[in-house]
Amino acid sequence: MKKKVLIANISQTYGVNGVGAGERLSILIDGDGNIERVDAFIAPDPTYDTIDATDLAISAGWVDVHAHVYKGVGNPSIDGDLIGPRTGVTVIVDAGSAGHLTYGGFEEYIVKKKDYAIFEFLNLGSVGVMGANDYAIDDFIEKAETVSCIEAHRSSIKGVKVRACKYVLKERGREIVEDAKDVACRAGVPLMVHIGEPGPTYAEVLACLDSGDIVTHCFHGKPGNILDGESHRVISAAVEAKERGVLFDVGHGAASFNYHVCQQSIRQGFLPDFIGTDLHRSSIKEKVISLPVTMSKMLACGLDPEYVVDCVSRRPRQMLQIEDFQGDTLVGKRADFTLFSLSSESKEYIDSEGNPIRTTQQFYPYFTIVGPNVTACQHA
Repeated sequence: MKKKVLIANISQTYGVNGVGAGERLSILIDGDGNIERVDAFIAPDPTYDTIDATDLAISAGWVDVHAHVYKGVGNPSIDGDLIGPRTGVTVIVDAGSAGHLTYGGFEEYIVKKKDYAIFEFLNLGSVGVMGANDYAIDDFIEKAETVSCIEAHRSSIKGVKVRACKYVLKERGREIVEDAKDVACRAGVPLMVHIGEPGPTYAEVLACLDSGDIVTHCFHGKPGNILDGESHRVISAAVEAKERGVLFDVGHGAASFNYHVCQQSIRQGFLPDFIGTDLHRSSIKEKVISLPVTMSKMLACGLDPEYVVDCVSRRPRQMLQIEDFQGDTLVGKRADFTLFSLSSESKEYIDSEGNPIRTTQQFYPYFTIVGPNVTACQHA
């Protein structure tokens, strides 16, 4: 059994129950990774591994709701370890790298090999993301088999993923989204839709979605984006969809995030629900880099720090139906936390189109705790 871990003197909590107004939080985690005690002060002990969190904040472990980590199979995928606990992320959602024909390998060689959580939104295409054409021919869509795969792996498959843009669909259109929605409804899970160049149009996609479904790449800068081309107002279809419970994910990626579109949308009161990265081989080196960098960009777009943290902790955890540490007590729950700071430091990044983004605050993760495992984070 590992040593107990004491997180001492946490300076600020984001969505994690504390011990009283004005009191610093200390958390003791037993050797099995379960929370043993929560108090304003817990005496140090030489048998503990102690983290001095005097200058750090804590939240439920950060969730990246859009990444590609089927390393060695899906051509854009990377090793989850590159974007997981060492970057502050304790939960990764793979967005469609596997289809029902390839999911067995994903669970056996990716999900089961990690000591942090990886979930899947199963691709409508039978083999997943192998290249540009997930659904080029009818044989690549097997609806009954996809539903059966989800039903057999409910603990790890959390939804259905479909890419709905001209680049992927070629001559096909809205019917692919309707097929994906049918599968999601039959399996009782949400649908995540990749939005890109029309067709189908943004409005046509949104018309297929219900409460709990997710639009990813919601602030892309391609033709037919979320802003009306004439008024530059958020399109009414998006406003109406959000009102009925459709969820919107940033899904940055190598080609799917425009700083100006995002900033204008936020200024109009249209805020994302999740801050996913779409990290993969083409986005990790320069444009996206990491979840904390993407979070910092969201500050520059006009979101406040509390909301940004909420978009990578409580909100996605509720969608995934995993522990969000919102209950009456932490004691007895399995540890899953990110310890981080928010610095006043100016940096310049770029969006997917090369537009500069000047940030004046940076999220820096310092430690992740997943069960009994403590990981010291690396800063981008």
